[in-house]
Amino acid sequence: MMAGMLRALVPLALVSVLVAATVIGVWHFAGARPDERDLVLYLGVLPLATAIALLMAWRWQRTRARRRADAAIVPTSPSLPMEAPAAATMLPDAPVDLLAAAVMLPIGGDAESAALALAQSRRPGLHPQLRDAQGFPVLAAFVPDLDTEAAADALGSPSRVQADASGMPADTAILRALALLEPVADALLLRAYAPDTAAAIWQDPTTPYGNAHLLSAAKAAPMLRVRLLLPAAWPQPARQAATQWLVERARMLGHAADAFTVESLPLADGMETWRLIERLTATIAAEPHDERHLLLATHSGIDARSIAALSLQGALFDSRHPQASIPGEGAAGALLAARTDPAEAPVLRLHRCVHAAHADGTRSRDAVLRTGELIQRALDTAAQPADRVRALVSDADHRATPATHIAAATAAVFPDLEPLHDCLPLGVSCGDTGIAAPLIALAMAHARALRDDAPAMVIGTDGRSARVALVVSPAAVRDDVAAGQLHPQGTQQNHRDAMTS
Repeated sequence: MMAGMLRALVPLALVSVLVAATVIGVWHFAGARPDERDLVLYLGVLPLATAIALLMAWRWQRTRARRRADAAIVPTSPSLPMEAPAAATMLPDAPVDLLAAAVMLPIGGDAESAALALAQSRRPGLHPQLRDAQGFPVLAAFVPDLDTEAAADALGSPSRVQADASGMPADTAILRALALLEPVADALLLRAYAPDTAAAIWQDPTTPYGNAHLLSAAKAAPMLRVRLLLPAAWPQPARQAATQWLVERARMLGHAADAFTVESLPLADGMETWRLIERLTATIAAEPHDERHLLLATHSGIDARSIAALSLQGALFDSRHPQASIPGEGAAGALLAARTDPAEAPVLRLHRCVHAAHADGTRSRDAVLRTGELIQRALDTAAQPADRVRALVSDADHRATPATHIAAATAAVFPDLEPLHDCLPLGVSCGDTGIAAPLIALAMAHARALRDDAPAMVIGTDGRSARVALVVSPAAVRDDVAAGQLHPQGTQQNHRDAMTS
């Protein structure tokens, strides 16, 4: 207490001395002759009143800033049971079936090989052509030898003959993004068929002439709703051409024109993708229909125009900007449904997203605590105990702040997870994948949940702190929990003890 009083008195004394010295200086230069009243008023009352006023203003500003910070974050406290704030913000779970997922990344053309590369901590290398504003090579995560000729044909692009100063086509990023999307879209468009309707059945001729073949199927294929997520920075003609390209690929792969729809959605960043996923899954769960929903997203920042813009803004990673972004690229997709035929095993469940907001300047300990609470609320929403989770996928990158918060919270909630092999930060190896990052994370979690036959956790960030968390779990595990064979309620107290120890 004595030390605290001294810390408060020292600034007051300094301000008082400064005010008194200023008054004496003014009197000296003005040739004034103060009387006793002036001495008491200007050398006693005025310095003290000024110091007290400044102290009160500082405390008011500090209180106001703390209130703003508290209003911006989920109201939690280490001294209170976690059940209270979690119950105040938790919505009922609305799981949907996650039938399939696919990715195309610089570290692998499928989720399993990409997960292995992440576990090996593969890092981006120098791009052979791209340079920053000072002419130095830049670090970038890119797919080598990516063929963009088919994408250029699909877009009707003249970029094959029009190049920029780096020697790369002027609209390289768009062409690369579409080329990355092609194998992902093809794989999931084929998977969108139900097994018993994937092929038509030619019946035997019913006449001696053999020309009365009948085409039939066991049942009508479910309607497919495709949502194509594209960067908002793309020109409108490019988005329209990409949408038409996807429609033609669906028809080429056998989807009847009246059995699918394609909607193109321009998104600005990954958090918009998370919000779209949340709205879509809630709609599917609330209004179940015999439909399939295909989400596709693609992004590429590998072109001279994008690199130049980042370099001029100081947003490109280099020795002077270690907290800036590393350009990357990738495409991913996820196939969802409200309910599926049990014969379509294995099926995973995608559970409801939960959110947490962090104010800028939040202390590291508080950020770790709230990240842990976010993870626990996602587990509670999905009715999954922490000790069943075998993998955690996040979109964290090389920047220390979100990565350390997630790592510390993960160690507290999931002490049995191996940090290198079970905790997979996408951005470390893949760089900035923009609006595709959430779907990439879901695809990686899908692969791990299938491999381990156990739940996988997904965490999305905004580049600074954890914001979104959800669980992907095997349907059998979810059904066991619903039947009461697992008891996750006890994990809350364990988590609370770990985070506050």
